Amino acid sequence: EIYTGLYTLYANIVDVTDNGSGYRPVAPSRRLLTIGSSIWWERLDGGYFRCSFDQGRNVYAFLTLIDPAVMRDVLNTYLSQYRRDGFLMGNWDPYTPAAWAGQQWGFFSYYFLAAKLEGVTGVDYHTAETAILATMGMTAKNMYLAREGFYKYGYVPANIGTQNYLSRGLEFSTQLQGLAHLGYVLGDYATYRTYYPWGRAYLHNWNAARGIFQAKNTDGSWAPADAGLFEGTTTNYAFDEPQDGLGLAAIYGDAGMSSKITSIYAAPGTWYNDYQLTQPYLAIPANSPAVAQQVIRNYFLPEFSSLSMWEQLPAGGSVYYTDNASAEVLANLGIYPIQSPGTQWILGSPAVARAVIHGRSDTIIQAPGDSPATPYVRFIQVNGQAYPSHFISGETLAAPSTTVTFGVTGTPSRIGRMYLTGTDGEVLSASTDNRTYLRFRNDPLGGRSRAEVYSRQAPAGVSVNGTTLPRSSWSVNAREHTIMLNGLPAGQVLVRFGRA
Repeated sequence: EIYTGLYTLYANIVDVTDNGSGYRPVAPSRRLLTIGSSIWWERLDGGYFRCSFDQGRNVYAFLTLIDPAVMRDVLNTYLSQYRRDGFLMGNWDPYTPAAWAGQQWGFFSYYFLAAKLEGVTGVDYHTAETAILATMGMTAKNMYLAREGFYKYGYVPANIGTQNYLSRGLEFSTQLQGLAHLGYVLGDYATYRTYYPWGRAYLHNWNAARGIFQAKNTDGSWAPADAGLFEGTTTNYAFDEPQDGLGLAAIYGDAGMSSKITSIYAAPGTWYNDYQLTQPYLAIPANSPAVAQQVIRNYFLPEFSSLSMWEQLPAGGSVYYTDNASAEVLANLGIYPIQSPGTQWILGSPAVARAVIHGRSDTIIQAPGDSPATPYVRFIQVNGQAYPSHFISGETLAAPSTTVTFGVTGTPSRIGRMYLTGTDGEVLSASTDNRTYLRFRNDPLGGRSRAEVYSRQAPAGVSVNGTTLPRSSWSVNAREHTIMLNGLPAGQVLVRFGRA
């Protein structure tokens, strides 16, 4: 499965340097590389040689980890397209470029941000930010986002004639939070302040009375349920905000969210559209890591048995195409990227006893004794030390000589007595003695962030960079055995517990 997934990914990387439409490589790249969705789509008239919505969810992050040289050329191909056209296209075919001029959105911010933080060189990230603002910024009045009223209403209205208004509006929140973080990393704090609040704009479409995301009209009234969604329903789009797992858990409730994920995905034969591939992992910030592990190991991975690379929409989750092939490889390795903040990765449950990722340096994944009968994780170690978090930064994952070890078991488990089960900052390191303290280094990439800690003990105190965090900034949920930490700046967070 792993080699079929890798082959599928690389077989869909298309060299389009020979195009006759005026697109030329941006130095230091010497070629134009783009990644299509599948050989089925790429054969169609008009050319489906790029799909930022599919590849932007996990493929680009995976390539950033394992093949930074290819990722440099892919990103510079985006800049080449921007240099000629003056804006970024989500889909793009350099042989018939006008075919996709209307698709002016994608997860551009996230994969440029991830590449910047993970050390992909030879890319002008400031030009990338300029290109994203020219495509999706507030002042880009002729582009889709501003033109269709998103910045005016906080959502894309249903009654102004555009298509897929709800799904596009929901996904814009992910993109704009990534733009804010990219601006912050590049020292453009004005862009950070302007766009960070839009990362939660999806809540404008939350109908609390019905417990679903629903489109609105310009007057604020609700449009029909399930209207304005691209290839899906409100059920499919229930968790389409990967940048804010804690925010989703807050509106559904931890138990309600994990139960809903179970009802959707813990079933054989479930077909995943591109936007659904992340959703099982979001059970972790809902304080239910065992749900994510069960779904991925017992239901998602077993679907990949046909070894067929010919996409057959809308059936056949086991058919390999680029984005689900990448997700299949990552699921086997027990890692999965989250779209912002930064280069955050989720640690899941590997389906192999040992693997080595030969990227810019070797990253070793090991799970001694792993088998189909041991889908659950009982502890995680990084370089031999207890790692009390289901989240790890790409910077750590790609660092020289990194070894991630998973202890596996056949029954639902927790990775320790105290650990991080959710965060909307980037976790740069974490440690614990599993008894008296939990320590982690937090980077919100601007502003402040939240973190949720699992523990059956209430903390004796919390400090950040040696300064006590006010009691009003953290709360205990005794029923869920969680502690929510709010208003965390960058730096070392220490949660102290009484001796057992």
